[in-house]
Amino acid sequence: MSHLLPHPGVSAQPRSWAAVSPADTDMSKVARILYIKADGNLVVRGVDDSTNTDFGAVKAGAWIPGIFKRVAASTTATVIAGF
Repeated sequence: MSHLLPHPGVSAQPRSWAAVSPADTDMSKVARILYIKADGNLVVRGVDDSTNTDFGAVKAGAWIPGIFKRVAASTTATVIAGF
């Protein structure tokens, strides 16, 4: 996925991308931005949060900036990449 560009609001270029699988456990590394390739709802947890945030319906092609430690299992958006 090296062909993907970061969100205009993110100043650092990605060094690597990783597929993100929704789960009810924290990711091994935080993601600073998520790219959604297929429509669905997005439920995430930020690094300083103890509860999830539901972004609701997210369209394919959306870039979601933040610092995320979890993409919850209740997420229905698919083909998610993060860096």
